[in-house]
Amino acid sequence: MLRTMVKYGSKYFIFSSTAALFGYPENDTIKEDDLKKPINPYGETKLVVENMLHWQVPLGKREAISVFGSDYRTPDGTCIRDYVHVTDIASAHVLAAGHLSRTGRSDAFNLGSGTGYSVTQIVEASRKVTGHAIRAVAKERRPGDPDKLVASSEKAQQVLGWKRQYATIEDIIASAWRWHQAHPHGYASK
Repeated sequence: MLRTMVKYGSKYFIFSSTAALFGYPENDTIKEDDLKKPINPYGETKLVVENMLHWQVPLGKREAISVFGSDYRTPDGTCIRDYVHVTDIASAHVLAAGHLSRTGRSDAFNLGSGTGYSVTQIVEASRKVTGHAIRAVAKERRPGDPDKLVASSEKAQQVLGWKRQYATIEDIIASAWRWHQAHPHGYASK
């Protein structure tokens, strides 16, 4: 892709990364300039790509879901993660492209809710939205999973004017549920 961009003179590139870059974060909400120290392969590979870009580019398919770990230092024992709807991520990309085009400066912007939800909260919200008794199976904790990863999107809000359209986890799940009902086999079912 980068070769094609160079071939056609594309100057701008927007990359969505992950809070996994920050490993065990030092703060409750992660800021763009917090220390990046990934502790698992996913975070490490995202950091490699970020570094590479910095250097080189001025429904019923399963019986149950797995819940990995119940001994995290969180209120219900399951890890907490941040969730942002794909449409909100796309709108941030559009705003970032405009910012990059106007200023000519690369920058980093976190996208998040600023609060996060535990795995148990996600399962409960999914049951509520779908009306299905989703079976959750407890599994061993995976190595390299921090207790909590939540991003601060203050900078994106202030600099880009970004605002989430899907503000609650129920809104995000309901949107995904509608899509999966309309496309049970992906886009091939159109």
